[in-house]
Amino acid sequence: GFIISIYAIFQHLTGKDFIRSTNRAVTYLGEYSGGLKFYRSAGFLSSPMTFGNSFGLFVSAVVGYLLSRSIFRNKLLVSVAILGGMALYATYTRGVWFSFVCCILIAVIMLFPKRKAALLSGAASAFGVLIFIFSAAFRMRILEVFDFNYASLINRLNLWSANIAMFKDFPLLGVGYGKNEDLALTYLDRLAINTRFTGHAHNTFIQFLSGTGLVGTVIYTAISVLLLVENYKLMRGGEPHSPRTALFFGLFIAQIFLHLSGLTECSFKDAEVTHFAVVIFALILASRLKNNLRPACCAA
Repeated sequence: GFIISIYAIFQHLTGKDFIRSTNRAVTYLGEYSGGLKFYRSAGFLSSPMTFGNSFGLFVSAVVGYLLSRSIFRNKLLVSVAILGGMALYATYTRGVWFSFVCCILIAVIMLFPKRKAALLSGAASAFGVLIFIFSAAFRMRILEVFDFNYASLINRLNLWSANIAMFKDFPLLGVGYGKNEDLALTYLDRLAINTRFTGHAHNTFIQFLSGTGLVGTVIYTAISVLLLVENYKLMRGGEPHSPRTALFFGLFIAQIFLHLSGLTECSFKDAEVTHFAVVIFALILASRLKNNLRPACCAA
């Protein structure tokens, strides 16, 4: 995590991608005062969005772990949390920013008394306001969310409309997982939306709705809720502030990040994100299974 964060920050300041000689994954954004150029970081992956959505799972888990333990003497983990947050910022991916900030706020509310949680949340908000005031690039990325002439926003809204139309036509089983991407252009034309921008639904839940209908979406949602509940039981069943409890709290926060990031991007479809998520799910299920085994079974 430390190395990945350093590399992403290096990319942000230099635009260099040592894996791809064309530097195609790193996008130029502008210049800081003084003429220093800066770029959207992609880490070791193929795009800033994929990097942010996958690495965000790891950084959220680390932040959750540190907050749960309330011990910040581990300089390496603290460094990873701080540098990891900077690396996520360097992706300039708004969905990642939103998800990560929400995860921190949720963790603070869950762990600290109301008064302290309010103070910490207020401090974080003030820090965000300062960045908004002094960083033109950050301010631009935020304000674009409210600009209905902005191409990225319009494309998402168009794809959401097309995929919801597919769901209305095939509400029970959908058009087939992944087939919605092949049908997107047909439905955009049917809705008289003049665009050639197609692809996945840019929302995990809408992707499941159009592709798998109510049946698939209910199953996906039920599994997601079950994993959160099992994670919560593991988290609440341990000693407060212990490494084990902190680990499961970190995994809980990482799961929250996964689902929040899925609101603005079909992140669960990315193999990098899915592989990381599967590791989290495996840890949770294996731990629950181990807890449910009786001593006699274990001895056997």
